[in-house]
Amino acid sequence: LAAQWSGFVDAADEVPPPRAAEIARRDAVIRRVAADSSPDNANRARVFGAEAFARTKNLLCGELP
Repeated sequence: LAAQWSGFVDAADEVPPPRAAEIARRDAVIRRVAADSSPDNANRARVFGAEAFARTKNLLCGELP
């Protein structure tokens, strides 16, 4: 499957920069909503600690430090 997916990537048309920026903004919102509304957030905060949990959640949302 990995070879199949890499073939899709190689065959894909280039996305114009304005459209790529639009897609990136939409994806960031989707990632943030998913991270903020995960039902397991309370458990993750307890296991990893509030600070580490917040950092990793931001990383997953594309908000690098």
